[in-house]
Amino acid sequence: MSPKKKVALSPRKLPTWYETPALQKCLNIKCKKEKEQLTKNKYVLQKKKIFTNYLNSRNDIYARFKNDKEKREIAFGKAYIKYMKERTKIKIKIIKEKEHNDLLTCKLKSCYNDNLNTLKVRIESILAHTKKNTEEYKLASKYKKLLTQMGKTTKLTGEEVNRFDIDMVKIILKEHTGKQYW
Repeated sequence: MSPKKKVALSPRKLPTWYETPALQKCLNIKCKKEKEQLTKNKYVLQKKKIFTNYLNSRNDIYARFKNDKEKREIAFGKAYIKYMKERTKIKIKIIKEKEHNDLLTCKLKSCYNDNLNTLKVRIESILAHTKKNTEEYKLASKYKKLLTQMGKTTKLTGEEVNRFDIDMVKIILKEHTGKQYW
């Protein structure tokens, strides 16, 4: 059996929101207006609020169960699952919003190569750091095959990028809520 591929950027799997420095620079220069509009979106603000509430609940749980590690871990698990479910719903809503699509259109129009490279790096990271029998690995394999078939003749569309992001968010939610640590 051949060893896992080495990913130069990270010894661990990259997060789903990862952007290469080149893409970040391009977005900050060429898609600044679209990024600012997205940060003002009601769902993005709601996502930030949900994260703040999650952090506050974590601190509250720690204070309540300071001496009882078992109960604390159970409460942490429940709070985390609740947060992940809310976050997933919000992320899917954000992906469907006009501001997100405007930013994605700008990314694909003005920063296509950087965006494509970022997607390839994310896919390679998943393939290198995930077990082959997981849904996440299968999705990454599917998109790697798609990108290989596209080659230089066809361009990546916003719909394909959105579909990848939505599928990945759903898989991550399913994996997190399926595991029972308590």
